[in-house]
Amino acid sequence: RELRKIGGAGIDETKAWANSLVEKLDAAESTEEAGALVEACEATDRDLDLIDTLVAALPTATAPRGDFRLVWAKSDDGLGQVGTGLHRVPLARMEELFLSLNATTVRLTEVIRVLGPFPNVKNVLEGTFALKTPTFTLNYKKGYDGTGKELQGKTRSVPFVLKTADADVFVLDALSAGPREWL
Repeated sequence: RELRKIGGAGIDETKAWANSLVEKLDAAESTEEAGALVEACEATDRDLDLIDTLVAALPTATAPRGDFRLVWAKSDDGLGQVGTGLHRVPLARMEELFLSLNATTVRLTEVIRVLGPFPNVKNVLEGTFALKTPTFTLNYKKGYDGTGKELQGKTRSVPFVLKTADADVFVLDALSAGPREWL
């Protein structure tokens, strides 16, 4: 619901919404396993073996629903699988990535920072998702940027392995990028 409200919003409204969502997500980190994983992912000096161990200890996935913010991606290739991949443009980097899952619909919002005196770029991908445990497939049907211009060539289906999904944490393995490419 909140994403629909800001679909055509300016940068200030988008930032306010993102900060609100971050606060809600931070408040939802209630389980010890999810909290430990988020802490390991947010660490400045990440221990990849520890992250792998924590992911392995998570409970089995259930049907995902809700709004999620990307905390960490193991590689740029994995990140490119879930988003538009436009963060790979020279002098650009992924600032934020949000994923909203409702009954069977998906909406991914990414904010890309461009180095220099340039505004951030907001891209949105929309479509459906399918879960046939453990395969979780994002089926992007349309994409557009912050000005409403359609993103060409961004419709696709991307399979992942869903490791776990609950109110606290949502972990995907981007197999097409390599083994244990956690997002």
